[in-house]
Amino acid sequence: LFVFPGCGEMMAEAHIDRLSDPDSQVRLKASYKLVDIGSAAIEPLLERTRGGSDSLHYIAAQIFGRIGDLRAVPFLLSHIKNNNPHIRKETVLALGMMNKPDLAGPIADLLRTESVDIVRGAAVESLANLQDTTVVPDLIRALSDSAAVVRRHALTGLHRRWTAAAEDPAIAALHDSDEQVRYIAAQLVGNRFIEKAVFDLRLALIDTSMWVRVEAANALSKLGALEAVDELIDVMRTRDGPDVEAAQKALYQITGEEYVVVD
Repeated sequence: LFVFPGCGEMMAEAHIDRLSDPDSQVRLKASYKLVDIGSAAIEPLLERTRGGSDSLHYIAAQIFGRIGDLRAVPFLLSHIKNNNPHIRKETVLALGMMNKPDLAGPIADLLRTESVDIVRGAAVESLANLQDTTVVPDLIRALSDSAAVVRRHALTGLHRRWTAAAEDPAIAALHDSDEQVRYIAAQLVGNRFIEKAVFDLRLALIDTSMWVRVEAANALSKLGALEAVDELIDVMRTRDGPDVEAAQKALYQITGEEYVVVD
């Protein structure tokens, strides 16, 4: 199949026109088409965004991120502090998809100065997407963020960009005020086989959240924690949900013995 030079750009122009359509489905389909066109859509879209609306900038940032072409980086950096938080969010997410580790600096700067929770959460997610463990200190600092959504993203990011420096912060997250943070932390320390987390995981077996108790039991099972046997038996005696099954499985994995609840 022969493609005439400039054909991709001409196709892109037609779809870019539809990005301003009042019908959201038309805009969505046009976005998908531009992502499919790929690098040939970059220059026409960059040209159209000059002086464009907030709506176009928002959609363009998403498209640039999915294409991942470095020619879009100057546009994205110019909007990382846009007055519109939704544009900031999509811009910082797109920067993380560029596979360019030296973008960690401006993304981390945004994380430190941003006032909107969801934008800080996007910045944390973006740092983890850069595939560079130099971002780990920033992810660890994000575990102290006032917003639970940011702390959740930070833990997930640390799992993907793991270094030994994250062990103690991950264990500390087992005591976070947010249930989902504790749940993610229990999964993380189990999947990373952090043996020094056993004491905190034993405490997590009496967590107010059933699902945190389930993940604590799963983690203790992976760690083969004999010292947790009594607490796991207590779960079987005093609870009546999925945490009982998790504790039963953990006891079998740890001891090789079948434990049953006797009325």
